[in-house]
Amino acid sequence: MASQGPEMTSPVCLIENTASGLQMNQEALEILSRIEQPVVVVAIVGLYRTGKSYLMNKLAGQKSGFSLGSTIQSHTKGIWVWCVPHPVKADHTLVLLDTEGLGDVEKGDTKNDCWIFALAILLGSSFVYNSRGTIDNQGEHFLNTDGYVTELTDLIKVKSQADNEEEDDIHYVRFFPNFVWAVRDFTLELKIEGKDVTQDEYLENALSLRKGTGKKVSDYNLPRQCIRNFFPTRKCFVFVPPTAPEKMKNMEFLPETELCPTFVQATREFYHYVFQQSDVKKLKGGHKVTGRMLGSLATTYVETIRSGAVPCLENAVIAMAQIENESAAREGLTAYQEGMKQSLNFPETQEELSQKHAHWEKQALEIFMKRSFKDENHEHQNNLAEEIMRHYVSIVEMNETSSIQICRKLLEDESAFMVQKLQAGVYASVGGYEIYCEDRNVVVEKFRATPRKGVKVSNLLCVTTLERPCDKNNLTLNVEKTKELVIDFRKKQLIHIPVYIKNTAVEIVQSTKFLGVNVTNNLTWSLHTSSLIFLRRLKRAHLSKSVLTTFYRGTIESVLTSSSSLWQDSCSASDWKALRKVVRAAERIIGAPLPNVQDLAKQRCLARAVRNSRDPTYPASELFSLMPSSRRYRSLKCRTTRFKNSFFPTAIRLLNEAF
Repeated sequence: MASQGPEMTSPVCLIENTASGLQMNQEALEILSRIEQPVVVVAIVGLYRTGKSYLMNKLAGQKSGFSLGSTIQSHTKGIWVWCVPHPVKADHTLVLLDTEGLGDVEKGDTKNDCWIFALAILLGSSFVYNSRGTIDNQGEHFLNTDGYVTELTDLIKVKSQADNEEEDDIHYVRFFPNFVWAVRDFTLELKIEGKDVTQDEYLENALSLRKGTGKKVSDYNLPRQCIRNFFPTRKCFVFVPPTAPEKMKNMEFLPETELCPTFVQATREFYHYVFQQSDVKKLKGGHKVTGRMLGSLATTYVETIRSGAVPCLENAVIAMAQIENESAAREGLTAYQEGMKQSLNFPETQEELSQKHAHWEKQALEIFMKRSFKDENHEHQNNLAEEIMRHYVSIVEMNETSSIQICRKLLEDESAFMVQKLQAGVYASVGGYEIYCEDRNVVVEKFRATPRKGVKVSNLLCVTTLERPCDKNNLTLNVEKTKELVIDFRKKQLIHIPVYIKNTAVEIVQSTKFLGVNVTNNLTWSLHTSSLIFLRRLKRAHLSKSVLTTFYRGTIESVLTSSSSLWQDSCSASDWKALRKVVRAAERIIGAPLPNVQDLAKQRCLARAVRNSRDPTYPASELFSLMPSSRRYRSLKCRTTRFKNSFFPTAIRLLNEAF
C-alpha cells in the first residue's frame, strides 16, 4: 500500500540556474522541510530534448507535470523536484529530480552543466542517464575524455584533505547512487557478433576496455573505466521510438494504445525497476535521509559551489549534522517546555514535579534521538539535557515561590486568633503556656490537614515554629552560620529544595563539623580521620614516657576515637590503616606500646550498647529486643551495607558476641 506522502500536484524548481549562478528556491525547501519520511531520490540527467521529463512523469504516475516541450529548445532549467508518495514502499517519499538538458547551445556558458551533473549524483540514490540513439554514438557527452564523468573527481570530494591527497575511486563508490542508462529511440537489433544479447550485456559491451596503449586507446578507455569504477551497480534500458515523429509534440496527451507496445513495455519495466531497486538515500554510517535533510544537503552543496569551492561529502554531512542536531535539540526542548507548561498546576509536591519532569524529559530525548545523527560526542544531547535542567530549576523556583506564598497565607489565617490572644495577654497569664501549646497544636493540625500546599510545608512550618520564639525573645537566627547537610542515598535523587530563614536560603554543604566529628553527606569518615595528625608536637617535646603517654591519651587518642562507636564499623580499611599509622608513629616517639585504636573503638561501642540496652528511657530502647531465650538480642534486618555497619546493628552484634 502506498504511503501518505507530501501533496504536490506539480513539480517546482529546487535549484535555479540564473545568470548569477545556481541558487536555491525557498518554496521547494519549505516543501522538503515538511517531509519527515525517508526519501528515495531518483535524478535524471541527459542531453536536452531527449525525453527525460516523460520518464519522470511516468515515475510520478502522471501524464504531465515536468515540462516536455516540443521544440528544439530546452524547457527544463536548473533542477526541478516533485515529491510523491512512494508507490511500493510504505512510509517513504519518492523524490524525483529532473535536470536541465545538458549541451544546450543557447546557454553559451555551459559551466553550470557540470555542476548540475554533479548535484544529480550527490543528491540522488538512483542516477539515470538519458541518451538517444546508441551508447557509442549519442552517449559521447558521457563517454569522452572531456565528458562529465571524467571530471567527477574535480567536481566532488569525499573527504576534506588538508594535504590535497588524491582520493581513490573506491571512496566514491560508497556514496554514489545506483546507475541506470536509458537509451531512447533505439532502432538497432540487440546483437553482438550475430548473437542476441540483453540490454545489460549491451551496456557492458559498450563499456568494455580496449587492449593496447597509446593516446587513442587511453582516451577511449578513460571514461569507460570511470563509469565502471564509480558505478559498480549498473542497469540499461533501451526504448524504441514511441510513436510517429509528427505525433511526438503531443506525446503526453496520447493514450498508451497509440504508443508503440514495445516502448510501453520498456517504460513499465523501467519504472518497476526503479520502484523496486532504488534504495533510500543514505549518508555515511547508514543514516537515512529525510526530505528536510535532503534540502539541507542541497543548500550546502549549492552554497559551496557559489563560493567557488568544490562540494565535499564529508563537510556537507558535518554541516547538515550540525543543523539537524541543533534543530533536534530545539525541538526536544520545546516539547519539554510545552509539556511541562500544560501539565503543571502550582504548587506541586516535589514527587509530582519530579515525575512530570522525568516524563517530559524522556519525551524530549526521544524526539531528539529520532531526529539527530552523528552526535558522536553527545555534545548536542548534553546541551539539551543542560537546557532542560536549567528550565527545570526555574520551574522548581517558581513552585517554591508559589508554595511559600500559599503556606504563609495559610499560617497567617489559621494563627490569627493566636495573635489576638497574644495581644490580650492570654498567654502571659497563669497557665498561658499550656493554652499556647494547645492553640499551636490546633494551628499545626489544621495547616497539615489543608491539601495542596506544595514543597515548603515542612520547612516553612519548622522554621516558622523556630522563628516565632526567637522573635518573641529578641533573638535572631544567624543564617550565615546555619548550614544544611543533605544525606540522600536514593538511586534517583531529587533536586533538593533549600531551607529558607527570613527569605534567605540556608547554604547546603558537603560536610560539616558537629561535636568534634567531621560528617560528610556520603557518611564516609576519611575527612575525619585524615585531619587528625598532631605528632609533630610530640617530636619537639623532650618529656618522659609517662608524660608523653598522658599527652597522647589526652590530645591525640581522645580525638582519634571521638564518636568512634558511631563510625567504627563504617570506617574503611584505608582509614583504619591511616589511624594505625598515627598510633605506630606515636609509639616510636614515646618508646612505649599504645592501645590499638580499633580495639578501643570496639570496646567503647560495646560499653555504649550495654548502657543503652539496660536503659528503658533510651529513645531507641525498643531496638534492643531479647529473643525468647533471653540470651541473645534480635538482629536487625539490613538491606544495605551502610545500614549494617551503622551503630544499632553493630551494637546488637557486639552484645550477642559478648554473651
